[in-house]
Amino acid sequence: MNAWAMHFASGDAVFTGLALGLVAQLLVQTPRGRSRVVTRRAAGWLAAIGVVLIVLSSTPLAGWQSLGLAAACWPLAACLWTRGHRGPWLRGGLAAYAALAGVIAVDEVRPTRGGAASPGLSDAPIYVIGDSLSAADTDPRAVAWPQMLSDKGLNVVNLAHVGATARSALQQVERIPRGPALVVLLIGGNDILGTTSASAFERDLSDLLAKASGPERVLVLFELPLPPLFHAYGAAQRRQSRAHGALLITKRRLSRIFCAAGATLDGIHLSNAGQRLLAVEVEKILSAGREE
Repeated sequence: MNAWAMHFASGDAVFTGLALGLVAQLLVQTPRGRSRVVTRRAAGWLAAIGVVLIVLSSTPLAGWQSLGLAAACWPLAACLWTRGHRGPWLRGGLAAYAALAGVIAVDEVRPTRGGAASPGLSDAPIYVIGDSLSAADTDPRAVAWPQMLSDKGLNVVNLAHVGATARSALQQVERIPRGPALVVLLIGGNDILGTTSASAFERDLSDLLAKASGPERVLVLFELPLPPLFHAYGAAQRRQSRAHGALLITKRRLSRIFCAAGATLDGIHLSNAGQRLLAVEVEKILSAGREE
């Protein structure tokens, strides 16, 4: 996939947007002078571009984060609108913005969210729930990543099916027998690219995680790269992973695979090289969890 497109799909554009906003905040701190008109205009453009990048990044910021950014930018907006210079207010806005941007950046850069490892499940079978990114019959030229892990000696059962959605994947979960299990879910791409609304996707994902969970199970859910303005789907994944105690793997880890040279056949479906990269990534995740 195009690296520029993945800059937005991965959510990395939120860091660029926050950085541009910080530069805009710094520019308006300059003292009065002949160059201040040019500086103010530059700050206005940078702030506007920063807002656009944050919105298009499809990063599901928490409500307090969005409101905090708006409040921290108010002195900057007032300065640009009135062409005035309010030193104390601007300095306060800069401090608040820098602090909040730092909090958001640290929160977003985390490789995983929530969940908990269970040492007692170190030898439990691994069940893969998913769609064509994981299914064994996606492409005859490629070996699916669950099979690659199985060939390395891991007890992996691949239940993924081409064309699966969060709703249809319930049938996959029904095939998991009772007892200890580590369930890896890489699902939702067909919902996002299809006709499933964000609210329906969240309902289906909640049902899927509820059915997959249990006292002797650990859930690992992959967060999906998102097209611009698809915040609601990302928010649904984050809410439901918290609600059901699933370990959420940040979309940046999957995005790096899509960006790798030769990793996809058509920008979406993985080639054999892409499957190999995903197998390595999943093995790292599982190994880290079982060592905790």
